[in-house]
Amino acid sequence: MSTGLPTTADRVVAVLSDGRQGSGVVVSPWLVLTCAHNLAGAPPVRLLHPSIGEVSAQILWQDAELDAALLYSDEELLSGTLRLGSVDTAQSLPGCEIIGFPDIQRYGADHHLD
Repeated sequence: MSTGLPTTADRVVAVLSDGRQGSGVVVSPWLVLTCAHNLAGAPPVRLLHPSIGEVSAQILWQDAELDAALLYSDEELLSGTLRLGSVDTAQSLPGCEIIGFPDIQRYGADHHLD
């Protein structure tokens, strides 16, 4: 049965800034949470996802000490409702999956995301 909610893979975007690439997670239709170290220099920042394409984004907030940043997309990334939660444990989680777009996941002559 489909919940109509975006999957985890739908919510992960590549964050491109000044020749660097990292990952971010869509936390609202317009906002992306990423690591501050992904933002190597000054804007522009671009967000990329295989099903969304490439869009520009603005840095709303960043903190190097926390290594966190919040980006505002120039275009809506997802429509619908997002459900957020938290995991608070020191134990490993069976079946836990991490999704991202590191540089090694670029393929072909045009270096497209997988």
